[in-house]
Amino acid sequence: MIIKLQLPATATATGQQVSKAVEQPTRKDRVKADRIVIAIIYLLGIIGAAVFA
Repeated sequence: MIIKLQLPATATATGQQVSKAVEQPTRKDRVKADRIVIAIIYLLGIIGAAVFA
């Protein structure tokens, strides 16, 4: 799954304010992200099979 990280060092380096509360992704967001990742892995498998065949 994709995790949203907010670290104080990266926030100060980019000039953003550090927020204490990070909202959790909804179930719909997690399912969407998982489907995108699975589709990318599937395509990489097909491309890898074509290249190494």
